[in-house]
Amino acid sequence: MTRAMIPYEKVHGAGNDFVVVDVRQTPIDDPVSLAIRVCQRRLGVGADGLLLIDHADAAAAGCDVSMRIVNADGSHAEMCGNGLRCVVKHVLDPDPSRDALTVQTGAGPLACTAHRGDDGKVDTVRVAMGKPIRDRAAIPVAGEGTAIREEITHPDGAIFRFTALSMGNPHAVIFLDEEEHADAAPVDLAKRYGPGLESHERFPKKANIAFVRATGGHLDAAVYERGAGLTAACGTGACAIGVAAGLEDRVPFGTPLQVVLPGGTLTIEVDPHLEMVHMTGPARLVYQAELDPDALASVDACRLLAAALE
Repeated sequence: MTRAMIPYEKVHGAGNDFVVVDVRQTPIDDPVSLAIRVCQRRLGVGADGLLLIDHADAAAAGCDVSMRIVNADGSHAEMCGNGLRCVVKHVLDPDPSRDALTVQTGAGPLACTAHRGDDGKVDTVRVAMGKPIRDRAAIPVAGEGTAIREEITHPDGAIFRFTALSMGNPHAVIFLDEEEHADAAPVDLAKRYGPGLESHERFPKKANIAFVRATGGHLDAAVYERGAGLTAACGTGACAIGVAAGLEDRVPFGTPLQVVLPGGTLTIEVDPHLEMVHMTGPARLVYQAELDPDALASVDACRLLAAALE
């Protein structure tokens, strides 16, 4: 009997990498199991998450396609800015007559504009990421009042100040002003403190934790992502950083910001009235292939290896 192979693309947006499967052509019965097994970097393809492109509910929402995200640990994410750009590339690369796409996401319909390179393929994508959510219950963040420069204590006793908001998923942004963190790189702090803060009791649905330092005319940052750990880049995190920079009076709203993440740079523009955030960044195809799901390691084997290497 011939095994059912799954065509896929390995893609990345500023180093935030994904396996993309177009379920319009190849239905997936168990996306959670597939995500855990295919995203395991030593036993599978290796990725921060699995992106599923579908038409389910897209037309009713006035969208061209829909996007679902399953993180490497099998949890679901409402939104992923880097993944969204990769979805746009997958859909528009074969169709040079189009440069606009509206995608239905867990954060609602999002309008995207592609910019093509000299080869005619999608090079960068500008995304209207929507209105930042500041309501505490909707983010969600436990407590009362606005969550701007609010103190939080890591389980080991380290104290930080964060500003919280949602870009369709919860974010806590920590600017590194305190003397005790003056010489530490954002990526090192994300590695050390991200796990404990991601699952802090202050965040009922966990949160993406960003560490940021202003350096010259840009913002150096690293994000510990809910369900994926430390990633090379986080699109919604970069948007949250841009909004938090304005809320903390660090940068005037309306000023384009260069957010420099370990995998690359994203440009963020926050509307002065906080009605819209735009993100622009790259989308890159690494390769196209097919995988045999029956040949992948089991979910238990993948989880055991991940736990052993933490």
